[in-house]
Amino acid sequence: MTVFLTLFVAPHPPATNATKLPTRYGWMLRLYPGHQIPGARSQLAHLLTEPDMIALITAHPSLGRVLRPLCHMLHLAPPPHLALPRKPPPVTPRKPRAKPARPPRAQHRPSRSTSECRPLWGLHDLPARPRNNRA
Repeated sequence: MTVFLTLFVAPHPPATNATKLPTRYGWMLRLYPGHQIPGARSQLAHLLTEPDMIALITAHPSLGRVLRPLCHMLHLAPPPHLALPRKPPPVTPRKPRAKPARPPRAQHRPSRSTSECRPLWGLHDLPARPRNNRA
């Protein structure tokens, strides 16, 4: 007799209560009370005021990408040399103004001699308009 064993694996349910990392200013001081986090904060504050560190950050601005979040977590105002450079205002290209459409130009027609001229719309046959003589 042959026995077949079949395993059914249930799919994992979607994570609905995903843990969110804290984002408040100085969240690490609130999350871990004690003396270790304030000690690390004071060490970082002292490190950021040293002239060698200022020169290093000035030479390599990418270090600010690591140090700014640390300052945020430890409730430490970032020094001016860690500040992000201001972005220039966005330059929006001007839309070209729509020029009013010009009527098509009439093509130049050579002038006719007087013998070729014809009266238009039969106006030569109309009687003269009477004048209004008021006395």
